[in-house]
Amino acid sequence: MSTNNRTHNFGKRSRSGCWTCRRRHQKCDERKPACWNCRLRGVECGGYGIALGDFTAYSGRKGQMVSKIRRNAPADGNPADRNQQPQRNEFDVELTNLANDGLLQPISPSQTSESGSPGNYSTPAITPDMNQTWPGEGNQLVEEDQGLSPPMAMFINEPAPRAPPSDPFDQRLYSHYMDILALRLYPVKHDQNPYRVVYGALATESTPLHKAILFASALHLSKLGQLPNFALKPYRMAMRDSFRDALTREDESWALGATVLLSVIFDVIGTGLDTWSSKLIGCRRLLERALLRSNSQVHAGLRCVLLQYNWAVTMGRTLVKGFLPAATFEELKCIDGASSALDRVVEDIQMASHQSHWWDNLPDYRMHLFLREATEYSITVDRLKATPNSMDELLELMPHVTELINKIRNWQPDISAVEPEYMESIQHFNEIWRQGMLCYAYSEIYGLASSHSYIQSCVEASLEPFRNLTWFQACLFPVFMIAVHCQTEEARACFESGLTRMHTSLAFQGPLSVTLTLKRVWEYLDGDQTGKARWRDIITNLGMELNILL
Repeated sequence: MSTNNRTHNFGKRSRSGCWTCRRRHQKCDERKPACWNCRLRGVECGGYGIALGDFTAYSGRKGQMVSKIRRNAPADGNPADRNQQPQRNEFDVELTNLANDGLLQPISPSQTSESGSPGNYSTPAITPDMNQTWPGEGNQLVEEDQGLSPPMAMFINEPAPRAPPSDPFDQRLYSHYMDILALRLYPVKHDQNPYRVVYGALATESTPLHKAILFASALHLSKLGQLPNFALKPYRMAMRDSFRDALTREDESWALGATVLLSVIFDVIGTGLDTWSSKLIGCRRLLERALLRSNSQVHAGLRCVLLQYNWAVTMGRTLVKGFLPAATFEELKCIDGASSALDRVVEDIQMASHQSHWWDNLPDYRMHLFLREATEYSITVDRLKATPNSMDELLELMPHVTELINKIRNWQPDISAVEPEYMESIQHFNEIWRQGMLCYAYSEIYGLASSHSYIQSCVEASLEPFRNLTWFQACLFPVFMIAVHCQTEEARACFESGLTRMHTSLAFQGPLSVTLTLKRVWEYLDGDQTGKARWRDIITNLGMELNILL
């Protein structure tokens, strides 16, 4: 955009606007806690506050420390240069920095009304179905399938925990999580819902996780219009403080890892635009530390968290590929305990059992392996394209990619033992995953444009399943991978309507952020005359870590 057009559209630069608008030389309406311009563009608002930083100690009688005054944002400069700053190796220091990020971020006096990201979208009027109270489920769990290990059976036969907090309102928040929020995060299975059984049980033993759950419940109630925004501050501060305190204790590693992972999932309640890559890196290190202390005795709860982490980090790698610095990107990796091919087979069998038990094979574990394989092929192709004289190696890779495509096309999902009300949606759910994975492979491995007939056939094949699907949790990733390639008004309206329905019915802001991001992508692709534009360009240019990891 030319300078004249920018001036015409946005007016003079605001001298007292937010840091983001000042850096972009755009007009800022100075709304707090986030300006409308940043909300409209779907980027994080830099805020208005002044912070103290860069302390310099002076030797003297009074031991003075002088600080430069700066805004609550990075110094001017190239964002890429800032991302490539030397990383500190001290584990606890990095985890402390992790506690400062997103849902675990300390709140400033001016930020008392929103979630983990300063730039939140305004919540629309509360619809009747948003205020409906979900019926409570019984706490007694069903018996375990025969194929699961004894430790797992011992774990899941425990009732869903109900250790009420002493404070009456805290008790209400905890009950809201157990009876409502957990089932909105994953609605298919009630008695063995992992958010209730695994995280709920651990919250009775872990203060940081308990505080994170209370904050998430308070945030969700605020989105439902049942709690004022200013009431979030004490819960957020309590979550931050308890997390920092627990970092000093070795025996808290696995509970803290679960807390960090759950905070990534909880971001879907807010904007879904918080930085999650650093959280996942910290989560991996905490869980690996817990595994080292477990002496290979991994209980079912930890297995469930490991499985969910591996799903999240694999999807995350696909989203930030080519965006994060190489050293940071390599830290985003799965946790694999297998040291040999035989161990890998055994571990895959165990993980497949947990995928069936906790997530009802929605999708099954083979789809997770397909996703991991496709992600690695995509990364390898990008590396070979940038390497001179690598054409032969690139051609040798293509038969393996074709084999993966055939596996996805011929995929016969494992049986999902769900309640009758969800049976009709199982086929639609799995078809969304199939078409989403094909879109990802065609686009990110083969490098096909959105207009290519292979991709458009996948988009068309997904429309009817998407219309008939009754829930979108656990399939936001394939939905996004399909939707970015929509070119017709019918297809775009279909996905926009579905995500908006998810936003209004669940009172989650994340799907709204996905919708706004898709509109930006569609507008960008429509304006391309070269045929070289890709959806990833928008994500990279905005510096966005879109959270579709639910």
